[in-house]
Amino acid sequence: MQEILTKNEPEVNLNLALDHGLTEEEFERIKKILGRVPTFTELGIFSVMWSEHCSYKNSIALLKTLPRSGGRLLLVREKKMRDLLILVVDLLLHLK
Repeated sequence: MQEILTKNEPEVNLNLALDHGLTEEEFERIKKILGRVPTFTELGIFSVMWSEHCSYKNSIALLKTLPRSGGRLLLVREKKMRDLLILVVDLLLHLK
C-alpha cells in the first residue's frame, strides 16, 4: 500500500493505531477506505470519529431507540447517515 509521509509526523503502524484506541480490524478498514496507510493526522481523525463518545458505530444503538414516526421527525436512514459521515471524513482529509 502507498504510504504518505509528512514532515515531523511519526510512522503510522498497527501499534500506533492500537495506542489511539483503534482495533486491528478498524486499522485495516481505514487502510482499505483510503487505499493506503493513513497519515498520523488522518489516524487521529478516525480515532476520534470512531471513539466511544462520538462514533456512529457506538451511537447507532441509541439512535435506534428514538421515535421513528410522528409529525416532526428528521428522517435519516442508517445507510444515508453512514454515507454522510464518510463524506465528512473525506472532506476533512482533503482540506489539509
